[in-house]
Amino acid sequence: MNIERKIQSNDTRIQALQIALRFSLAFYVLKLVFELFRYSIWAKASKGLPINPRQLSIVEYLERYYSFHLQIVFFVICSILFASWMYRSYSNLGKFQRLKSSESIAAASWFIPLFSFFGPYLIYSEIVNGFEELLASQNYIRRDTRRKNVKNWWWLTWVVAQVAFAFSFGQEKSNFFYSALSTLLFLLSNVLILSSLNDTRMMEKGIGQLKHVEEIENSDIASEDII
Repeated sequence: MNIERKIQSNDTRIQALQIALRFSLAFYVLKLVFELFRYSIWAKASKGLPINPRQLSIVEYLERYYSFHLQIVFFVICSILFASWMYRSYSNLGKFQRLKSSESIAAASWFIPLFSFFGPYLIYSEIVNGFEELLASQNYIRRDTRRKNVKNWWWLTWVVAQVAFAFSFGQEKSNFFYSALSTLLFLLSNVLILSSLNDTRMMEKGIGQLKHVEEIENSDIASEDII
């Protein structure tokens, strides 16, 4: 059956999210250079090699009062913007198929303890796969496994980065290694989600341009590609 449906504009929200993620990406590039330098200093110290005490104190001061706090700020800003975009995007998807969760859960998934380790991924998967299924059924785009792969790798790097970050606190050599590793993984995660969001933004715009679409059955498209 053909149904005429209009979605709410969501381009401003995803643009704001992409801008924040680009700033976050630039931060992680600089932080990676900083973390590698910090690791090299402590690696020398662990081997008993001479190091500059003033240089070490400056590095640790920057880590304690700037690097860590900026990372938290970027995390909070990006999470809020992601939640805002997902709320409306999930609502838009709901105009064409039955949703597995509520729009409120889609927004809150980033902030619910434990659920935040898999909830946002499931909601985002449902959005991406739902948009792709809808547009493909209207012969607007072709299905592309790259979308699923990029999305999956984004979330895998994001989760592993958080685990590595949990081991980065302390003054042992391994702590500095995990700090640098988590930074690298957060950087890669930013690159992957920016790529994925470009595709999703394109698809959501495409859906907004459709006038009459065929009603599609709600399938298990989101659950079939869980990592």
